[in-house]
Amino acid sequence: MEVPKSWEITPLFHEGNKKISIRFEKNHAYIQLVRKIQGARWCYVLRCWLVNDNRQTRQLLHLDQQDRVREMANSGDHLTAEQKMSLNKLIDYMRTSRYSESTIRSYVQTLRSEE
Repeated sequence: MEVPKSWEITPLFHEGNKKISIRFEKNHAYIQLVRKIQGARWCYVLRCWLVNDNRQTRQLLHLDQQDRVREMANSGDHLTAEQKMSLNKLIDYMRTSRYSESTIRSYVQTLRSEE
């Protein structure tokens, strides 16, 4: 499935369950696309679409790529726990600021290679 760039996709907890929220400007083509995802439901409270957070959905929405960036940030043996925590905060900041995953990956690789 080709995920439109205008979609804002965020993992979260809703009513005690792991979910993935999908937000976008109202667009009937996008609505039809989201409805094809198994378990997709509109959440009136959060004003977004919610889907179950599982491996199949993550692969469909290309979130597995984000997980690899986080794993890469935490895998450096030469990094202290404090440095890993700071790197994870930077990743979170860049995602909320809507940096592209390739930009985030480049920053993380550069920061990890510096000793």
